Amino acid sequence: MRSLAQKVYLLTSTAAIIALAALTVFAQSARTQPSAQNPPAQNPPAQDIEELRRKLVELDKEVQALNQSIKQLEEQQKRKQLEEQQKRETKQETQPPSTQPAGATGAQSATRRQRPISGVAKQETVSRDRETVARIDNQPLDPEMIGFFHIPGTQAKVKIDGYAKLDVMMDPRPAGDPDEFINTTFPVNLTPPQKVVMSNVSFRESRINLDFRSPFKEEEFRFYAEIDFFGPDGPTDPRLRHLYGQIKNVLAGHTWTTFSDPDIIPDTLDSERPASIIKTRQAQFRYTQAIGKHHSFAFSVERPRVRGPDLELDRRLICSMDISGFSRSDVERLRVMGVDLEPDRSLICSDVTGDFLRSDVERSRVMMPDIPPGRSLIRASVIRGFLRSEGEALLTPDDETPDEGPYNPAPDFVVRYRYERERGHLQFGSLYRALGFRNVVAEEKAFGWGLNFSAGVLTGKRDNLLISATYGAGIARYLNNLSDLDLDFDLANDGRGIRALPVIGAYGAYQHYWTRQLRSTVTFGYDRVQNTAAQPFDAFSKSYYTSANLIWRPLKDYHFTVGAEFLYGWQVLKGDSQGRANRVQLSLQYNLYRKPIDPASQ
Repeated sequence: MRSLAQKVYLLTSTAAIIALAALTVFAQSARTQPSAQNPPAQNPPAQDIEELRRKLVELDKEVQALNQSIKQLEEQQKRKQLEEQQKRETKQETQPPSTQPAGATGAQSATRRQRPISGVAKQETVSRDRETVARIDNQPLDPEMIGFFHIPGTQAKVKIDGYAKLDVMMDPRPAGDPDEFINTTFPVNLTPPQKVVMSNVSFRESRINLDFRSPFKEEEFRFYAEIDFFGPDGPTDPRLRHLYGQIKNVLAGHTWTTFSDPDIIPDTLDSERPASIIKTRQAQFRYTQAIGKHHSFAFSVERPRVRGPDLELDRRLICSMDISGFSRSDVERLRVMGVDLEPDRSLICSDVTGDFLRSDVERSRVMMPDIPPGRSLIRASVIRGFLRSEGEALLTPDDETPDEGPYNPAPDFVVRYRYERERGHLQFGSLYRALGFRNVVAEEKAFGWGLNFSAGVLTGKRDNLLISATYGAGIARYLNNLSDLDLDFDLANDGRGIRALPVIGAYGAYQHYWTRQLRSTVTFGYDRVQNTAAQPFDAFSKSYYTSANLIWRPLKDYHFTVGAEFLYGWQVLKGDSQGRANRVQLSLQYNLYRKPIDPASQ
């Protein structure tokens, strides 16, 4: 309205000025200009001059009237804007901070976008995990919403995204898992013939995702789904990574545990990331309460999934002793009466009856175990350089009996505090768990708990530092490289019940931009489990992880990324056996959507 009034004002003023100028020139010309045929000037009639003066007065009155109308319209517009602003301020004062509108338009949408997002979260990474995070009010990491399109006939918008990533890996010596650099799978005590060069080509980290957003009253509803190809049935088997919905900061579904901080996942080509990182994704119900502009608390109830060793009554560990009538059923290396298995031989599902009777004869086992039907390897571990995979054979009815082994007495509970500004953020998380074990004659429980601190800060325009530290008891499954080792609990040292195993972990990473299109990240990680006397000699004790890379985005407006990375790590078992490995990885990645690089940011 105001712009229209200004246009009317300018047009009328201009027309009036032009008319006045034309009349003045005409009057002067008529009075003073001599005729070419009659050189003596002749004065015009007096009535003509008076008529022109009268018209000028009328035009001046019209201009004044138009100016008055414009002033009235401007005052009305100002009053209307003031009333709307007062209404918005009144509405905001009556609403709690966490219920500020999301996904709305106009002033409400502008208010929502004012909440800062850590500058660390906006930096470029290969995995793009930060785009998957459910943020307060469903605030998008990219305010320009590149890649989204409106669904015809609705107010909803959707983005189909992802990337294809090809990894070429070379291990100068066996590194355990061929697709990911996992410290706990490094073989130990390898003989010289076993130290061979190994290579692999994988696309399993490639991802496909869908991001759906729709206005709901004054809020925004978000539905997000993502898969990769790390499924258990082979290199092309899809695996669900995320499937959740969130509205009014209430989340339900499968995504990052509230105990984690995905914004500080380092920019590495290796998909495993450093030791001690928390990347657990699981089913949960979460509520996030924003407090002011920079603070928030989150509360969640999550899937428990207790992981511990299988214990059976009246059995005992080979090369161990009975502890209060309990022992492990998982396979151990045979060391009875001086018998020591060869590097390529292992005992399959052995137990002891009397003193030294083995129920299953040792079998030759090179690279792949020969397991008869009905036998299974209960847990993953390393025996003299060979990795035993979890669940490699058919389970017997006894193995599938739900009345024995670890169980979940209660869900896991998480409380998290987060402070966030444009230059960085910090986060404190706490985790509370109930661990259970039962068999036909006994039942035991233990309390698990954990604390996590994480922070990310910009040290320059784009360079950033990431740190994380975790400590607790009974939380091993939350640490990425310990999640499948059944180390949440074990038999207590005094032989009375079970004990939640203490765990500590920390990592740090620094990302440096050499240019806007060339960057590097250096990462170091460490984790450790406090072992009990009852644990076997090949139980995990501690591990270290280091990596350094160079990642290049060749074209500013193209979604193509290439990179090279060197990784080195080692693990130490309870018996002081060590396994070391290093890897060279080359990666090529094509993103479906990627924000172009701004030349002004160079």
